[in-house]
Formats: sequence, structure tokens, C-alpha cells
Amino acid sequence: MGIQNPAPRKERTDFAATVFGCAVAVVLVVIHVTGVLRAGGVPSNAAAVAGQAAVADGAAIDSARLAPETLGMLWSAFALEIILVLAVIGLIAVVAWRCVRGAVFTPLTVRLVGASSWVLVAYLLVPPILAKLGGNLALRDLERTQVNVPGMDLLRFAVVYLFTMVLSLAWVAFRRGTVMREEQEGLV
Repeated sequence: MGIQNPAPRKERTDFAATVFGCAVAVVLVVIHVTGVLRAGGVPSNAAAVAGQAAVADGAAIDSARLAPETLGMLWSAFALEIILVLAVIGLIAVVAWRCVRGAVFTPLTVRLVGASSWVLVAYLLVPPILAKLGGNLALRDLERTQVNVPGMDLLRFAVVYLFTMVLSLAWVAFRRGTVMREEQEGLV
């Protein structure tokens, strides 16, 4: 079953709402990135315990005081986090567009929902691990080994985890709906 032409008014409204939601999400990501870049230094959760090396009100660490491998680790964690967030926004936008166009229970839509779920799992695990490693390297470079890097924000973790679970349940629903659609087509 291909993409159907939408009924004019309702689907245009749905599509406009989807575009607006994705645009707002992208703008929020851009605002976050520009804020981090304007603050100076390298973003790190270790900035709170970096002492005199902290810049931007404790949100970043002065990059001149860090080793190149530390900078690479911290910037990699930040860049990967942004890339994964943008990937999730893009995948969900494509899924929403396909659903608005009538291609709800198709194999491609199911794969896109599944990919969104896996990208969220990667977002939940990989950037925080890189940030923790980079934060520990930063504290080593600053000779502040007596303090620990703050752990992962549990509220953020819980929210992303719950969203991942909801998306995984949607993935199951889309898969089951696709199977039911294929079985029903065989009966007609």
C-alpha cells in the first residue's frame, strides 16, 4: 500500500502541526548549541567541580587547560548528543509525515519507528558515557583527582527512558498493525 493522497483540510492541518513541532525542536537544539558555543570553553558535567578552570557560570571548562585527547572526548560527547537528537527529530518527522500521508502500517514506517527507538537508546547511553570519561580526563588534567564528576541527571534519564519505552511500544503496535493489514488484504 503506497502513500495515499490526503484529504485536503484535516491532513494539511496535521502536516502543519508536525512541521511546526519539528521546527520548534530543531530551533531549541540550535539555541542550545549556540549557547554552548558562545559560553566559551568545552561543555562538561565536570565543570561544576573544575574549580578555577570553570567558565560560563560552571557550565564549561576552559579549553586551554585541557589536553587534546580530553577536548576530543568532551567535544565528541557533545557532538554525538546533538547528532542523535537531530536524528530522532528527523526520524519522527518522517514517520509523522508518512502517517499523515496514509502510509501508517507499511514495512518502511515500522522500520523508521524501530530506528527511532534504537537511536534513542543510543542517545540514552553513549553520550553520557563519553561525557563521564571526558569529565574524568578533564579532572585529571586539572589535577583535581580528589573530586568526582557528577553522575548522570536521573530526571533526564527517566524522561528519555520513558519516551524510549513509549516509542518501543509504538514500534510493536506498528508491527502488529502491519501484520494485521497484510492478513486482511489476503482475505479480500
